[in-house]
Amino acid sequence: MTDRSYHPPPAQGATQRAAVLYGHRDIRLEQRAVPAIGPDEVLLRVRACTICGSDLHYYDHGMRLAGPLVLGHEFAGEVVRVGATVHGLAEGTAVAAEPGISCGVCEQCQHGYPNLCPHVRFCSSPPVDGALQEYIALPVHALFPLPPDLSFVDGALLEPLCIAIKALDFGKLRVGETAAVIGCGGIGLLTIQLLRAAGATEIYASDPLAYRREAALRAGATVALDPAERAAADLAARTHGRGVDVVFDAATSSFTPAQAVEMARIGGRVVLIGIQPDDHFELRASMLRRKAVTLVPLRRAALVYPRAIALVQRGLIQLDWLVTHRFPLEEANRAFATAAGYADGVLRAAIELPV
Repeated sequence: MTDRSYHPPPAQGATQRAAVLYGHRDIRLEQRAVPAIGPDEVLLRVRACTICGSDLHYYDHGMRLAGPLVLGHEFAGEVVRVGATVHGLAEGTAVAAEPGISCGVCEQCQHGYPNLCPHVRFCSSPPVDGALQEYIALPVHALFPLPPDLSFVDGALLEPLCIAIKALDFGKLRVGETAAVIGCGGIGLLTIQLLRAAGATEIYASDPLAYRREAALRAGATVALDPAERAAADLAARTHGRGVDVVFDAATSSFTPAQAVEMARIGGRVVLIGIQPDDHFELRASMLRRKAVTLVPLRRAALVYPRAIALVQRGLIQLDWLVTHRFPLEEANRAFATAAGYADGVLRAAIELPV
C-alpha cells in the first residue's frame, strides 16, 4: 500500500541525492541543492520513477548530451511545499506528474495541443532534469492527485498509460475491429490492455522476446507472433490476406514501421509510438500508396490523466504486474542496465525513493 503519512519538507538550503547521467551507461549518484519553487509551483518529494525506452536512448543508444542530465519522466510523489499562489493542493498530497511543461500561450497550446508546444520543457529531455532525484519543482497544473488505492509506482505508470490512450485516440478503433501491436514493452502491453477494454475482437502482438510475448497474452492479446518467423506474413495468413484495421508500432526499430504498413488492411491505420534509435526508417511507397494507409506519428500525450486514473480505478487497466523489478536510487545504474539488457524477464523497472 502507498505510504500516505505526512513527511515534513526539507530545510531551506538543504541538499538532496540525484542520479546523474554523464555519458554512455555512466550514472553517478551525487549531492545537489533542493530546488526553490516559484509562487505557482510545488516542491515534490519523488517517491517512484519507472524507466521508459526513451530514457534508455540517452543511457544506451549514444544520444549526445550537452552536459550531465538527470533522467526520469514517469514519476509520482508527495507534495511537501506549495508556492504562495497555489490553492487546492495541500502538503502531503500524493500526486502523479505530467512531465511536459508547455508554455500555454503558443498556437499549439491555444488549440489544445500542449504536447506539440515548441517551447515545452520536458523532464529528462536536455537541458531539463528529470525525476531521478529526491525533490523536483513543478507547476501545480502538472500534478494530479492519486486516489488512495493507487500506489506511487502506479502513479508513475500513469504517464505511459496516457501515451497508450493517446495512441488509441489516434488509431480511431471502433468496437469489433481488429488490431496489431508491434513491441511488447510497457507501452505496448498497456496498448493491448486498452484494445481489449475498447472492444477489439482480435489483437495480434509481435515481439522478438518470448517472455514479452507471454506477457502480451496475459495483457489480452489473442495471438503472439515472433518476428523471427516473419510476423507480417504470419498475420496475413491468419487474416486470409486482409490484415488488421489498425496497427500500433510501439517498438524501437527502424524496420517495424514498414512492417506495420504491411500488417494493416487496405484503408487501415498505423500509429507510430516508438522512437527509432538511428532517427530514420524506410517505407515502401508503392505499398503505402496502394493500401492508402493513414500513418499517424504520436508525439507524447496531453490532457488525458483523468481518463487514465479512471481506467485504473475501475479495474479496466492493471498496472502493478508490469513492474517486475524495483531498485533504490543508489542502484540506478543497475536498474538501467537491467532494463537496457532485457535482463531477468524485466518488463518495467521502477526506482523507489522511500522516505
